[in-house]
Amino acid sequence: MLPQVEHLLDPLQFAYRTKRSVEDATLSMLNVIIEHLERRGSYARILFVDFSSAFNTIQPHLMIRKLIDLGVGKQFVMLVHSFLTNRSQYVNVSGVCSSHVSISTGAPQGCVLSPFLYTMYTNSCRSAYSNNHYFKYADDTALVGLLSDDETDYRSDIDHFVSWCVANCLELNVVKTKELIIDFRSGVHHPTPVNINGQNIEIVHSYKYLGTTIDDKLRWDDNTMNLYKKGQQRLYFLRKLNALHIDRNILFVFHDSFVKSVMTFGLVCWWGNLSVKNREKLNRIYTISCKIARCCTPDTSLEQLYKSRTLQMATKILSDPTHFLHDCYELLPSGRRYRMPTVKTQRALKSFIPSSIKYLNQPHTK
Repeated sequence: MLPQVEHLLDPLQFAYRTKRSVEDATLSMLNVIIEHLERRGSYARILFVDFSSAFNTIQPHLMIRKLIDLGVGKQFVMLVHSFLTNRSQYVNVSGVCSSHVSISTGAPQGCVLSPFLYTMYTNSCRSAYSNNHYFKYADDTALVGLLSDDETDYRSDIDHFVSWCVANCLELNVVKTKELIIDFRSGVHHPTPVNINGQNIEIVHSYKYLGTTIDDKLRWDDNTMNLYKKGQQRLYFLRKLNALHIDRNILFVFHDSFVKSVMTFGLVCWWGNLSVKNREKLNRIYTISCKIARCCTPDTSLEQLYKSRTLQMATKILSDPTHFLHDCYELLPSGRRYRMPTVKTQRALKSFIPSSIKYLNQPHTK
């Protein structure tokens, strides 16, 4: 089904797309925010939306209509209709079974098709304003408002989003929906909370989005602390395994799977703007783990890993013209180097796009 609809899918929906990951979604969102914050008097409001049982609220009749609008073939539409309707289920407790019930709402969980159908179900949820963006990864949705004093478009977009949810039978969990405001303007500002269904949305100082904790100052202190705690916990188990004289190959697998994978999750999104103190804190955990696992590899520092992964990500983006960040890379007339964007702050200079261009332009980089 994907080849039939891929060219019509929302470019800001990153789930179940070829060569897309949570890093692509987070990087794209951070890039538009950091670029906007370079302007005088600007700030950003991010509404992190939480749905109640998103997959369970899919309505088959609406789903079928959306598939037809996307040009999906008749046979696929009939297959999806059969998949979503008249599903029989029962409850088994200690060998005692309930009566069978027929279900025709929602999509079965635990299969690939259901979340993919959800991405098509929410494909029409897009902003009508150029200064607002919906960044989506399956049911994880973030509405980013790029603002300069006037919040009319942002609040109108939220009202439209709430109405769209009602029309599509999606239930918002207002209590778990949060808002993050990134504002570096001078002076004291008292933001007015967003109101949804008569309830004010809580304004938070940090929020964990797609596994990465983003704070309202983009300093990544909370994210660093979370990673440091996880790293220490896993380092304890690695030491226990080493004390038991476990085979070196097993130690290496444990390090690679349980320490390195955690410490480097979303590395390209946040490492560039980490303080020296935070870098040393994370490097300490990572270096100790490498020594215990005796993995003498070239990437024994997170700094080296960051450079290599930034280059890999940039190469992937350059090879994909449909990627949201593809147009951020512009070749100079020479055709050998990329144009460095003009930035005013160190925060923007150390972000992903300028950093990746710097590494791409280095003559020794392959």
